[in-house]
Amino acid sequence: MRVECEVGGRTLRAGCAPRNERRALAALSAFERAGAVSDGTEILFGWSPLRLADDGDGALAACELDFGAWPERRWHDSIDVTLDVLEAQSQLLRRADATGEDVAFAQVVLAAPGAIDEPRVFMRRTAALAAEDSGWLVGALDDPEALTVADRLEAVAIAALVTRRPALLQPLVLPEGYVAIVTRDAVEQVLDGGGRERL
Repeated sequence: MRVECEVGGRTLRAGCAPRNERRALAALSAFERAGAVSDGTEILFGWSPLRLADDGDGALAACELDFGAWPERRWHDSIDVTLDVLEAQSQLLRRADATGEDVAFAQVVLAAPGAIDEPRVFMRRTAALAAEDSGWLVGALDDPEALTVADRLEAVAIAALVTRRPALLQPLVLPEGYVAIVTRDAVEQVLDGGGRERL
């Protein structure tokens, strides 16, 4: 489906599944804060960039990255991936009763060799060391020591997780100090910085 609204005197549209109608309208409204509503305007909406493109009739369509093409920056006119991940992240924060800390699509997680593809992994958020660092470390549950070999860690862009291991996107808004255990496609457990079980 397509939703639309008026923002800054322009008609903005977004393609999305019916489940995302309300969230798509919120995304379109977010462009108003960008200060310019025109072809090429780009914002960061939660973890993901959205960009306005001429829709051919004076309206502007919101587009998200084609994550399958990453690191090439191609765009397509549905924003469901962005909205689905944001909803999953919001649900996890509510269940864990935690206050979120955003990450961005171009930041990286540091993973032990092969850990991203392991069925059971743990994720730990530490202080970020640079702008491109999300602070997240990923290791296999059965080999936690592999994270201690710093020169062997793999830097994986958050955008690449959409196709490589989408289940790891949900915990990325948990705050510094938190640990999440992910089994295949689901977050199994969340611990806070004091080691208390939150999920």
